[in-house]
Amino acid sequence: MKLEIYYFQGQTSKWAELAAAEFTKKISVLASFSEFAIRSPSRAREQLEDKREAEAKALLKQLKSNDRLILFDEQGAIFRDSRAFSDYLVKNLGQSGRMIFAIGGPYGFAEGVRKRAAASISLSQLTLNHHVARVVALEQIYRALSIWKGLPYHNE
Repeated sequence: MKLEIYYFQGQTSKWAELAAAEFTKKISVLASFSEFAIRSPSRAREQLEDKREAEAKALLKQLKSNDRLILFDEQGAIFRDSRAFSDYLVKNLGQSGRMIFAIGGPYGFAEGVRKRAAASISLSQLTLNHHVARVVALEQIYRALSIWKGLPYHNE
C-alpha cells in the first residue's frame, strides 16, 4: 500500500520544511510514501466555514474511492503509545488502495471530510500549529514504520 500525507499550506517556515524533508526521506526508505501540500485559501476569520469548505473540496478532489483517509485532528482518537500507533498503521497497510493521512487547516475539517474519513487520530491533547503538527505527524509515521521494521530508532 502507498502512504500519502496531505496538509494545508499557508506561509512556509524554513525549519519545518527542513524537518519535514528529513522525515519524508526516512519514511520513503521504509515505504512507498509521498507528501502533498494543498494551498489553503486566504479568508478572514469570519469566513471560517467558507475556508473549511474550500479546503474540503480541494482535499476530497485528491481521493479515489478505495483510499483510506485518516485525519490527524485534535478531536481524534488518542493512542496509548507509539507502539499502538505502529500496530494500527501496519494493520491498515494491508488494506486496498492508498492510505491517506490529512492534517487539517487552522479551523479543522469540514463535516464532509469527517464523514469520508475512516478514522481520526489526535497527535496531542494540546493544540499544535500546522508546522508543528506536520513534523510530529511525519515523525510518528517514521517511528511507527521503524518499530514495524525492527529498526533501533524507537526506545522503550
